[in-house]
Amino acid sequence: MVIFIILTTVFLVHVPPVTAAGEIKLVDSYSQTNQSADIDIQAVHPDPTGATSVVGQSFMSTSGDYKLTSVKFYLKMGKWWSPAVGNLQAQLYAHTGTFGSGGKPTDGPLAVSNLVSMAVLVFPYANPWVLCEFTFPTGQQYGLVNNVPYGIVVIVHDATRIDRNNYYIEVGIDNTSPTHQGNTLRYWSGWSGISYQDTIFYVYGEKIELTPPSVNAGLDQVVNEGDTVNFSGSYTNPGIGDTIAWDFGDGTTASGTLTPAHVYGDNGVYTVTLTVTNVGGVGTNSLTVTVNNISPTATINSISQPNPQFILPTVHTLTCTGSFTNPGWLDTHTATWDFGDGTVVFGTLSEENIKPDATGITTAQHVYSKPGTYVVTLTITDDDGGVGTYTTQVKVIGAKESNAIINKYIQSLPNEAFKNNPTQLRKAFNNMFAAINQMLDNEEYRGAIEDLRNNIRAKADGFVDGNPKNDWIIDPTAQKEICMSIDDLTAYLETLL
Repeated sequence: MVIFIILTTVFLVHVPPVTAAGEIKLVDSYSQTNQSADIDIQAVHPDPTGATSVVGQSFMSTSGDYKLTSVKFYLKMGKWWSPAVGNLQAQLYAHTGTFGSGGKPTDGPLAVSNLVSMAVLVFPYANPWVLCEFTFPTGQQYGLVNNVPYGIVVIVHDATRIDRNNYYIEVGIDNTSPTHQGNTLRYWSGWSGISYQDTIFYVYGEKIELTPPSVNAGLDQVVNEGDTVNFSGSYTNPGIGDTIAWDFGDGTTASGTLTPAHVYGDNGVYTVTLTVTNVGGVGTNSLTVTVNNISPTATINSISQPNPQFILPTVHTLTCTGSFTNPGWLDTHTATWDFGDGTVVFGTLSEENIKPDATGITTAQHVYSKPGTYVVTLTITDDDGGVGTYTTQVKVIGAKESNAIINKYIQSLPNEAFKNNPTQLRKAFNNMFAAINQMLDNEEYRGAIEDLRNNIRAKADGFVDGNPKNDWIIDPTAQKEICMSIDDLTAYLETLL
């Protein structure tokens, strides 16, 4: 079970002399005689399922900024019938925070103290007052801003569940009898008595020197485009409300952490600045990040040819498609295509320059003028001179090889593709292609064209554009393939006339 004692209403602060080297004791008091109408003093049930216990005072410093080290005040707890042990913890809250049911703050604490163990005895009137001191460990010593009110919340963690009808808790400023209600806040079953008279609690702190933070942004770094750069900054002289800001030198920033990560989209030398600001001032420090350019990666995705069987000079226009990636997403690019026959052109290019990388597609078209095996090279160049290349081969064939490929295709057709007597018809086709091949050797191109059209194509075009009665090959798909190849070959032969 958790019980809350909340001291949260603004009142005057008196700053006494220094009590020890480096320490200031802030004495905060409220007098019933000058109580104002807006001070809320109320008792609510301590059951954690119901509400919190008491809403009362707050404190502030009026003589400068202090680092909270401890708070102390008198406290007694009691439980009817059986003893227990409670573990107490003080928490610091902003007085301007939001308070929910029963006065419990709904925002998180600014700092929490170490636990203090306290006996919860029976017979509450007989219990002694105990001076409780709550210390705030390193890392929890919050900087208190001058003239800003804060509230202290005491949380009671009891070792056993406390019956809501048999429990009380009192807070006072000294060891006066609890019957003197002017010094106490108390609650127990069926009755509550709450009043203040010169109620005091003490807040101890070390005065903060208002010196700017000493900042170290970290070591210089050398990375590549697209790499994650991990920063590790630090600073001394922490103060109140420290703010941490990074400027990465490329127009982007980060805040709230000493260890941000960043990725650069372009090469260059960047000045990275860490700035820490608090009531002591502003501290800055810079480092240099050198980002190396990374060349794009090029790929030839496809070379599209009108006829899947072969590529012929002059009549076949090839469409080449390539792509690239580049971790430097802010780079711009150009694409060139070298077709291996002395022709180099700029490809059309579309690119997307969005983190985490630049990507693009490039295309180009080309017609070869004569047979040969050519090396096609795609070159992608970024705006910093980085180059990525990719190569592939293209084979362009002549008339005799095309003629042989068409014959081979017909010879490989299944028997069902022929009208009848497939063996005899295959042999007849083979003889006709042999005759055409002889014409090509003799450069009798016109005769070859006529035989290809009249003796071969005419026997396989009934489903394309001819007379089905003349067909030797009756498969529609095979007819389409044969007619396309013969049309391409004859178109090429006409360029040789």
